[in-house]
Amino acid sequence: MLSLTKEKTALQEAHQQPESMLSLTKEKTALQEAHQQPESILCLTKEKAALQEAHQQLESILCLTKEKAALQEAHQQAMTNLLVGEDMVNMLSKAKVKLEQQVDDKSIIVG
Repeated sequence: MLSLTKEKTALQEAHQQPESMLSLTKEKTALQEAHQQPESILCLTKEKAALQEAHQQLESILCLTKEKAALQEAHQQAMTNLLVGEDMVNMLSKAKVKLEQQVDDKSIIVG
């Protein structure tokens, strides 16, 4: 009878060992997850900072693109104004030459 009690106790202990192993495994996993949380928080913080920096860079690019477009438009307007001015100078130069010729012709007739 004593040997049956010992066998029963040994079987119970053997049966409880996988449960205690499972419990230890769960505790180990929980500790590993708890240990990884600060690392994942740090990783997320770094990712957030990188995303914020990328967002700021995109805003800068957008601002510079708008400024570039405005400068290109101003440059084009300035070039157009320059061409119009050159045309006016050419026209006035031709008119001056004609007037000078008329003055010379009248000077010859009067003289």
